[in-house]
Formats: sequence, C-alpha cells, structure tokens
Amino acid sequence: MKLLRCYIENYGKLQHFEYEFNGHLNIILEENGWGKSTFASFIKAMLFGLPSTKRANLDENERAKYTPWQSGAFGGWLEFEIGGKTYRIERFFGDKSSKDRVTIYDTAKNTKIDDPTFVEKKLGINADTFMRSTFIQRGASENADGESIRERLGKLIENNDFDSIASIDEKLKERQTEIEHLRGKGGKLNELKSELESTLNDIEECKTASAQSNAINTECAENMAKIEALNQIIIEARKELQAFNDLQVQNEKIKRYNSLKAELDKLTASRDELLAFFKQSPPNKSTMERVLEMQTSLNSFQSKIDEIDSNSLSQNIRSLETYFENGVPTQEEMEKIHTLSSSLDTLQNSLRLTQNIYEQTAPNKRLKYLGFGAFGVALVLIIVGLVAFLSNTPLLITFIVLGVIFAGIGGFLITKPTKKDNLPAKITATTNIEKSRVEFEQNKKIIDNFVRKYNEDPINYRESIFNIETNRRRLLEYRAELKNSSSRKQEMERRSQEYRAKLNEFYLQFFPDVTNYSNCYQELQARLGQLKNVNAYFEQKEREVREFGAEIDFKAQGKTDGDVASIQQKISDLERKKDEIVNLNSTLNSKLLTASTRASNIGSLMATAEDLREKIAGLEERLNTIKLTRFYLNSAKENLTSRYLTPLADAFREYSRQLVGDYFDKISIDTSLNVLVEQGGAKKDSKFYSSGGRDVIELCMRLALAKTLFNGEMPPIIMDDPFNNLDDTKTQRALDMLDKIANKFQVIYLVCHSSRAEKKVK
Repeated sequence: MKLLRCYIENYGKLQHFEYEFNGHLNIILEENGWGKSTFASFIKAMLFGLPSTKRANLDENERAKYTPWQSGAFGGWLEFEIGGKTYRIERFFGDKSSKDRVTIYDTAKNTKIDDPTFVEKKLGINADTFMRSTFIQRGASENADGESIRERLGKLIENNDFDSIASIDEKLKERQTEIEHLRGKGGKLNELKSELESTLNDIEECKTASAQSNAINTECAENMAKIEALNQIIIEARKELQAFNDLQVQNEKIKRYNSLKAELDKLTASRDELLAFFKQSPPNKSTMERVLEMQTSLNSFQSKIDEIDSNSLSQNIRSLETYFENGVPTQEEMEKIHTLSSSLDTLQNSLRLTQNIYEQTAPNKRLKYLGFGAFGVALVLIIVGLVAFLSNTPLLITFIVLGVIFAGIGGFLITKPTKKDNLPAKITATTNIEKSRVEFEQNKKIIDNFVRKYNEDPINYRESIFNIETNRRRLLEYRAELKNSSSRKQEMERRSQEYRAKLNEFYLQFFPDVTNYSNCYQELQARLGQLKNVNAYFEQKEREVREFGAEIDFKAQGKTDGDVASIQQKISDLERKKDEIVNLNSTLNSKLLTASTRASNIGSLMATAEDLREKIAGLEERLNTIKLTRFYLNSAKENLTSRYLTPLADAFREYSRQLVGDYFDKISIDTSLNVLVEQGGAKKDSKFYSSGGRDVIELCMRLALAKTLFNGEMPPIIMDDPFNNLDDTKTQRALDMLDKIANKFQVIYLVCHSSRAEKKVK
C-alpha cells in the first residue's frame, strides 16, 4: 500500500493543508507545535476513522482532541494505492460516530465503493493493529493504555499451552452470540436494527403527516375563501328575494302545505290498505314468534321423518356433533342469547329516541337573522322614498308603505321567541345515549362471541342464533330418536298434522294459498314492518300538516313572478355548495388534528433513532472487535510459534545490526513475545536497559512484526519522531536504516529536529 496525496480541510490546528507523498521515504521536518502528531493522526483517521468515546482525557479521545480549533468542516481526503489500483477516501467527522460521513472512490472507474470498512478488509487489519505495528510514535516502548503490543499478543500463548486460547475463544464466541447469533437473525444487534427500522418507518410516516398537515392547511384556507365568496353571493341573492311581497311567501307555504298533505294522503292510503289486508287486526309479535316456532318444528319433524326413513340418523348425529365440537350450548345459554338478541332492537330504539331529544334542544336563530335583514330592506326603502319626495316622484307613498311593512316584519321576526337550549335535557340525553350504547356493545359482543364459537356469521346474528338453536334441537332429538325411531316417527307425524292444521287456520286469514308456509311468514313480516313504518311516519306527518296549516291564510292566494323559484333554487344550490365546503373543511380539520398529532412525534422518534444508531454502532464495533480478536487468536494459535518466532527473531537481528551492530545478536523471543538479550551468560529482559535501549528493542520489534505479519499489502510505516532517545550514532544508523526500509516500503517520518532528519557526511 502507498499513500499518494492528501488534503486537510480542518483537523486539529491544521487547515487547508495539502501534501503529496513519494513512494519511498517522506521526511517531514517541522518545529515543535507545527502539528506533526496531528498530521500522523489524520492519516490514521482517514484510513480507519475515529472511535467514539466519552472519556475526558484528550489523549484517550482523538475526536475531541482534534476537533478543528477554527471550526469548519472536520476532515479531508486521502488518495492511496492498493494492489495496483488507486482509491480516494473522504471522511468528515461529527461530534459522534453516527454523524460521520465517509465516501470511497475507485479513481480509475470514478465509482463509489459502498463499504466504510474497505481499507480494513484490504489490509486485513483494524486501527488497533495498525497503531501497534507500523504506526510508531515517540517513546515507542510505551503505550497510551499501559500495555505494549508484546504484552497484548503475549497473553495469547502461555508456556506453549493453547488451552487458554480455546477458553478465551469460547468466551468471545459467547459474547459474539449475545450480540448476533451465528445463525439466523437473533441477538441484541438484530433486535436493535429491527427496532431502528420500525422507528425510521414511523419517522417517514411523521414526515408524510407533516406534509399532509401543510397541504390540509392550504386547502382549508382556500375553502374558507370560497365560503366567503359564496356568502357574498348568497347575501345578494337573498336581497333580491326580499323584493318579493308576502303573497309570494304565502303561496309557497300553501304549496308546501299541499305537498305535506299529499304525503299524508299517501300514508293514509298505505295504512288503510295494510289494515284491510290484516282485517283491522294485525298479529302481534308473540303470535308471529309462535307461528315461526311451529314452522320450525314442522320443518324439523319432516326432516327427521325423512332421515328416519332413509336410515341416516347416525350420520346426521355425527355431522351435528362435528358442528358442536366446541360444546353443545345449554338451554340456559340459549335463553340468555335470545334475551340479549331481543334487547338489541329495544336498545337501538332507545338510542334513536334519546338522540332526537338531544338534537331538539338547540335554539333556532334563523328567524332573527331574517328579521335583521328585513330591517335593512325597510331602511333602504324609506331612504329611497325620501329621495323620491325631494324629486317629486309619484312613487313616494309606495316606497314609504313598503318600508313600514318590512320594518314590521323585521320587528315580528326579531321578537318571536325561539327554543332555548335545555341543558338538563342534553345532559340526560347524553348520559342515556352513552349507557344505551355501552349496553348495546356489550350485548352485541356476547352474541358475536357465541355465534363465532360455532363458525356462524355474527352480522346476521338472528339467523345464526336460529341455526344454532335448530342444530342443537336436532342433535338432542336425533340422539333420543336412536332409541325408538318408529314410535318417534308416529308421534312426529301426529304433531306435524296438528301444526299444519293450526298454521292453515292462521294463514288462511290472510292468504288464499298457504302451501308454502315460509313465503307466507315472510310476506306477513314484510307487511307488519311496512305497517310499523307507516304508523310511525303517519303521526309525524299528520302533526306537521296540522301545525303548518295553522300558520296559513288560505284566502290570501294569487299569482307570483316565476323568478321566485329560480332565485330560491339558486340560493338552495349555493347553500348546498357552501355546506359541502363546510363539511369538507370539518373533515379536513379532523384529518389535520390527526396529522399534526402524528407529526409532533417526529422529534422524540428521531431522538430514539439516533440513540438506536449509537447503540447499533457500539454493538457493531464490539462485534467487529470480537470477530477480529477471535480471528487473530486462532491465527496466533496456529502460526505464532511455528511461523512468527523464528522470522521475528531474524528480522529483529537484521534491524538491530543496522542500529547497534551485533550488540543484540544473541537474542531470543519467548512465547510471550518478550525480547531476551543474552549477556554475561544470562538472558536479560528489555526492562533492564535504558530508555534509549528500550526504544531500540521496541523499534526493531515493531519493524520485525511489520515485516513478518504483512505478506501481502503492507500499510505505510508512519514514524512520529521515535528516535529522540537515541544518541547521535544510533540516530545516524537509524536514518540509514530508514533509507533501506524505504526501498521496500513507504515511510512517512515526522521529526522536529534537523539532527534527527539529516544524515551526516562521513
């Protein structure tokens, strides 16, 4: 891997800074405080991102430490080459990882790569491994968290016994399974993702509701403008209508009276026809119920007789037992259901009556508004009369008289009493409505549950109850009939004859042909329903005719201008159109309330989504760490002793000879990756050496690890002034070593002193 170019928009104190790398040794010599460590951190952040943490210590919180001093966009871009291909990665950071933006481009194809972990996958390492191998800082033998790389990797192997690795891997596997199941979609991470998806769907619904709310507000405003325009047109039309005299009004009343009377006459004729059919004595409800019961029994007897004749009793019993697989209802249950069914009609009538009482308590203010309109017309006529007086116009008396007439009409309409709002009646009616509705719903629910138990239709519950009752009766009778079919058949035939005789006697009162009892019963029920409706409307219509006729002077009739009807039609059409818009606005306001309430939840939902994203990011980071740790654990178990220790020791000697000659040739690396130096016949740990010696050992160990671990693409070696503890001789040797390393690998060397940046001529 090679870095090509980078640009820093804002990162720490660096701003609008651009740098182009060469493929070998890049020496960046700048004074203290320039931002060398910031630049090194920027390269690492572009490759692997910045971790989210709430730690107050800035050395442990790079996001807080390098937030731009001068504000502005936090981030930049980096171009690099991997596997012969060139890529560009752009990262801009927020105050938390969920607000970060990362874009990766394949510069040859100019296409985006939708994978934020692209670099990690290409190199096979994460940020932690990078920081502890090819990213070498000042004081390389020290680590920010107090644990060197050899100590972290050394814990993987103890005394050549790999049982501890298996134990650690099993525990890591348990932690991984808690976060995400190895198979399926279980685990806390998938639960949070599902919750986030649901929350995001709710947010989209809230956004839609917000847009809908704005659209509804606009439509309501437009409708209000239409209503205002219609009101103006209606006012003008009513002014025109007021120009007609009382005769026009009286004729319209007479016409209305005649229409009501014609309706009453039709109702009277219908009622008389029905009463004639029933011979003035309609059968009551209990009679019809007895008739229906006899018909049902007759049909049941005939069906059972047919079944006995066909020897199908056992088959029918099995069929009915399947029907009642959830249990045969008792007689008490059936009686209760019949009682509840009968009460539903009573409750419906009670609800309708109570609703009428409630609606009839509102006051009527229409006459008063007409009265004020009449006063306005009277005032106009009197003014016109005065003008006519001044101009000696003969119409003076006519205008004055019309003005006085309209003033009288206005006074009468204004002073006419109206119905007052009966609050106690409203309260009582409201209470009764609620009680009746609750009782109705409770009874209906019991009936619905009962009929569903036997797979019957709850909508046609009367028919369903009838079916259940019939099947219950059949089952009980079939079981009894198994004992004595022959005697039972004779008894049923006898009772059938009795029922036929009674039914014939009953139906012959109304029908000449009674061969089909079911048709006769349905016809009677239909006519009884018609009679009930006619009687209900007859009393209401008779009262309307009587009250309306009392207000009419039948002697005051005459011809009127035909324009009256067209004006009234015009006003009626305008009122209807206005009511439609008002009703539409009422519906829109209801929708607006629902949409506004829904849209108001978007803040809390977005906060919830943000919290879920943070939790998901944290779990994904933990999961990725666990997976990589397990990978490296198992890789270490398989390869460390057999593959790495000998190459590590050889590579260590190669780099140490370049720095200190053969001083560290007699070294060995144990399974804990400790470097042991043999001197005076004994092996010594690196902790017994000076800081410069420890830096040499750790630097050589880092370079040896990098050379050994990376068989494929190797990340650039970034050195942030790691030679400050070396003397001049070792520093010069280190610089020579950098030249050799740079022939194979790209090196970025940041240093603040020229003595550690330039090789002296020998």
